[in-house]
Amino acid sequence: MNLGCVQRQEGSTGESFKTALDHTFEHRPAAGAFENHVRLNRVWPATGISDAEYVESELQKNGFSVLRTALQATKAGSKTRRERLWWLYLEGANRAEDLRIMHRMLEALKIEDEEPWEPYMLPPELRQCDRVCPREWQAFSSYKDDHIRFFDQQKLPWPAPRDTFGSELAHLDQRAFEVCVYADATIPWNSETPGARQFMDASFSITRLCGDNGIPWNPWSPDVPPLRTAGKYIMRTAERLPLSHGSTTKGVWRTHLRQLDGLELMQLLGFDLRYFADDNFPTHQLATSFAGNAFNAFQVAQVLTALAAVVSPEAYEVDG
Repeated sequence: MNLGCVQRQEGSTGESFKTALDHTFEHRPAAGAFENHVRLNRVWPATGISDAEYVESELQKNGFSVLRTALQATKAGSKTRRERLWWLYLEGANRAEDLRIMHRMLEALKIEDEEPWEPYMLPPELRQCDRVCPREWQAFSSYKDDHIRFFDQQKLPWPAPRDTFGSELAHLDQRAFEVCVYADATIPWNSETPGARQFMDASFSITRLCGDNGIPWNPWSPDVPPLRTAGKYIMRTAERLPLSHGSTTKGVWRTHLRQLDGLELMQLLGFDLRYFADDNFPTHQLATSFAGNAFNAFQVAQVLTALAAVVSPEAYEVDG
């Protein structure tokens, strides 16, 4: 996504916005919404405004009132983070009060997630990601030097033994597998919350995820990271083991790691498996790609509710 692409109407983002705006001005819907990356808020020096401001001004010049806002999906009930830029627009140039109502609705619809994780998770027989064979490891791959250095600093054996996690992550390529080994070994489990889960995207390099200069960063998050088409999303859980019979200490933690299946990622976005006819599910990689590109259904429900609060019922009527 190049700076100023929407104003220049270039590239897939610029051309898509041009088409969307042209259709909006031609058909004049009572209400609507655009969604895109928050990077569109960056100012393009050539014009002194951002692409986000440009889209808002084009709508306003053509007789629409606009509410532009950034929304975080976790504030709408989603278990995966996704901050996106939204333009909620209404036909008519003098809709300031309706815009204030929509803003209040969006604020009121923010919720703290209390739902359990289990409904989003697949039973082992439906998970496909752990049936993928790992790519053959190249002994002189570019990440080798970094991994040797990181593992040596923490006095971990390298190459990481492939049976470190049993069979759960045996399908991962060596690079991602060693990122998991390092992150699990250097960042101890620290949650006392029953049923807690931690997540990271193991597709990133070890230096980007875990830090450098021998000081480990914490790549684990209580939320699923923003979804990408090439992501490898790892979930970590833990159980407490007693140190010995009759011991008064709390014991130690034993962690369990596994990769989230692409269908699980789709469910985390709000696309339930019931949407797929006759159990005709996409493959793990295709579902992961869908999840990396799809809008977050929790956010869409939040936006549609705010729009419905100010659009008159007559706007939904269809002649004939």
